[in-house]
Amino acid sequence: MPNAPAAPARPAGPLRGRGLLPPVLVGLLVLAACLWGIGRRPLDHDEYATWWAATLPHAGLARLLHHTDALLAPYYVFEHGWIAVVGDSATALRLPSALAMGATGALTVLLGRRLFDLRTGTVAGVLLALTPTVARYGQEARPYAFAALFAVAATLALLRALDRPGLARWLPYAAAVALAALSHPAAAAVLPAHWALARTGRRAGAWAVSACCGLLPVLPLVALGVHGGQTGQVGWNAAGLSGIVPMPYVLFGAPAVAAVGLACALTALVAARDRVGPLAWWVLLPLPVTALTTGPSHVLQERYLLFTLPAWALLAACGAVRVLGPYATRRRAYATVAAALSLALAVSSFLAHTHHVTRRQPGEPDFRRAAAMIEERARPGDGLAYSGNGDEPRAVAYELRHLPARTRPADVFTGRSARRLGRYAPEDCQDPGACAQDFRRIWVVSTDRSGDGTDSMPSRTEDFLWDRYRPARAEWFANVRVVLLVRASKRA
Repeated sequence: MPNAPAAPARPAGPLRGRGLLPPVLVGLLVLAACLWGIGRRPLDHDEYATWWAATLPHAGLARLLHHTDALLAPYYVFEHGWIAVVGDSATALRLPSALAMGATGALTVLLGRRLFDLRTGTVAGVLLALTPTVARYGQEARPYAFAALFAVAATLALLRALDRPGLARWLPYAAAVALAALSHPAAAAVLPAHWALARTGRRAGAWAVSACCGLLPVLPLVALGVHGGQTGQVGWNAAGLSGIVPMPYVLFGAPAVAAVGLACALTALVAARDRVGPLAWWVLLPLPVTALTTGPSHVLQERYLLFTLPAWALLAACGAVRVLGPYATRRRAYATVAAALSLALAVSSFLAHTHHVTRRQPGEPDFRRAAAMIEERARPGDGLAYSGNGDEPRAVAYELRHLPARTRPADVFTGRSARRLGRYAPEDCQDPGACAQDFRRIWVVSTDRSGDGTDSMPSRTEDFLWDRYRPARAEWFANVRVVLLVRASKRA
């Protein structure tokens, strides 16, 4: 790992007048990238979970967190209050993430100014705005944008504390570390970069105390998650050490942006290694650390590592400005190449944004269209049943949430409700005949990719349905189908 740089001889002075424009404009640019098409894409399965948890009453949310998602408790509590004020449309649910990402862009400019100069910070901020992954997770109702925001804020707070050590400076740093870790525990992997800065400033002891104090609030949530057996929630994505190599490319999200960003970052690591040591810790160490979690709690995923993108952008900006900048300003040919490269980056980012950010993700069921068909054709007294991976009940509940109770189909094969259980999934009905006796028509929403659409149901429920009901209509949507079953006039 590269050595830590010498701390700047003097802290950057306060921003005034025109100096305020770059962080403000970059923040607005990143925000605009996140807001464009923010409500166009249907919610994904994680966002449906956010809505479900955040709309539970406090007692129900406490029961849910006891069983699952304890580490996301702070975000769910925040979204609970946000929804109460703003509403629960797709745009409203995602807006906090967009605002957090815009603030991340502005703070990245300030961090670049503090570590290098204002031009480098501005280039880094613009690169963030051009990175499709920034817009993608700035449009997701999950806490990853907040983890990135507070990771950058904590780094800035640390630099201020190193400039003028004192309790009034270390407390904001500890608070920022706490907010970063509470947003997502993976963001704590920024701390080795902070250690590199503190060691250079000969304040490693004060830093260690402040960082430990910042981590204290998240320890109860980690303990609840571990002892409650919640680590398996991310066990499905255990890609192993082989995921390290492609991760930087996946983080940028577009081939051209990734190629230029990585090339400039490598240039900075080679040509300016005495200045970029902490940034190298920031971007490189989380890769093996998260890869080593292979197993029940594997977190080597781009969304968990989103907090490293500001550091990648700063590295790339340092390489571009410090090494290539003088040539671009002195020779017209280099300036032309730089302008053409910037245009190519913008076009690549736009295309990636259009195809991968504002559209439904591959493999995600289009519950929005499926629910719209049910809403259009449902009759009073209809029922709902589900088959698939378990996301269907809360996804359909969200998409049909504004239907009046008298026309909204009721869940048929539900024993105790998910809200009462404090879980995401309800209890299955033990007697399908008794549960379905009042329903002549049942809409089955299924994400089963094969069979008749009921393969994931309990066998007793599946057998009952095909014994007493007959299909009257079936429609396929993206990765989901809707089957209308009507009670047979007589048993076969």
